[in-house]
Amino acid sequence: MSAEDAPASRERPRRERPKPPRPERTAAQKIRHALRLLNEVAEERAAALGAPGLAPLPLTLEVGHDREGLAAQEERVARQLHARVLSQVPMSWRRGAVYCLHTRAAVYPPSPQHVFVGYDLLGRPQWRALLPLCLERGVEGVEGLYDDPPRPVALTLAGPFDERVLEGLRAGGAGGAGEEGVRYEVLAQLVVGFLTPRFELPGADDERRALSAQVLRAQRGEGDAQLRLNLLGVTEEELFDGAERLAPRGPLAQAQACVRQAQRRVQTLEGEQRRAALTAEELAARALRLVEWLRGALLQVLRPAEGRTRHAQRRHEEMERPTSHARQDAARAGDDRLLFDAHQETVVVIGPKARAHVFTEEGAHVTSLRLGVGEVERKVAQGRWRPLDPARAARLRARLS
Repeated sequence: MSAEDAPASRERPRRERPKPPRPERTAAQKIRHALRLLNEVAEERAAALGAPGLAPLPLTLEVGHDREGLAAQEERVARQLHARVLSQVPMSWRRGAVYCLHTRAAVYPPSPQHVFVGYDLLGRPQWRALLPLCLERGVEGVEGLYDDPPRPVALTLAGPFDERVLEGLRAGGAGGAGEEGVRYEVLAQLVVGFLTPRFELPGADDERRALSAQVLRAQRGEGDAQLRLNLLGVTEEELFDGAERLAPRGPLAQAQACVRQAQRRVQTLEGEQRRAALTAEELAARALRLVEWLRGALLQVLRPAEGRTRHAQRRHEEMERPTSHARQDAARAGDDRLLFDAHQETVVVIGPKARAHVFTEEGAHVTSLRLGVGEVERKVAQGRWRPLDPARAARLRARLS
């Protein structure tokens, strides 16, 4: 048999194994990957906090920890990163806060139920609880805030907020630290409440929030003015991060969609302001229309379609309200039956037969209701209701007489 007729060898060609990467290259790749991930986190935090840009951030890192030590290190790095990014956000642009023209600092609401209502003569932000604010503004259906669950109320506040008083402060260059010449304005504001962080109507024991959505205008020197939608009471992190964790079609996700659309409308308005040079009055009017649209959209989320049964039930509840006994019960109540509602900043008079009546400290009757078993004790234990001090009780009696 010739060589040509011999069967082909079945040996497979030998493959060369890849050379293992140099240890120093592998370490460099791992470090580079870790730095990229850390940079992504920094950029995400900057976007969440509203930083206009991101300069290099110095961080202190420790290595060589065991698993427990690494968990503690994660928390320290996260706190460092948050603080470093926040330091790059101008005071006049801090999310969830209002800029103080007196101290040049970002001021946050004293509680999630308080609403920004303007500035005092020194340029300091002033706050008001939702219920007294609604009473002052004559908002319809305000008695529904004491229902269980409470019926939501909403109001829009048009700017300017004490503009004439503050013009002198701004002319003097009021701004944040290192922000001389910043002009800051709240053009319009929407307030909706009460709701929970999950954007649902709160139950008797749930945390209650008042959501404020402000259209802000800030301008540095002669630069272009910037507009932004600022949320107070419910943070953007709660709104956007919570919507991802909860039902994709739930109320929080629906509210998120409304807020995102409002943010896009604010961006559109900012572009129109630059192109068409809108007057201050035109810009304020457009901002007010924007928050009025958002008001309707958010109320649709909080007020699902109600049938005739629920409507009839509400009429029945309103007929049962013991309003006719309000002043008589208040006149007969001892000081131990007068309680201050820390959430609503009102006075609750406990009457006989499970009756309760709500008054402002000025003596205006807000609503009357029937108390459930143990409701007084529960709200006192929670710290929501507390005894009214004697001086306030005397003033209330004088105004009711």
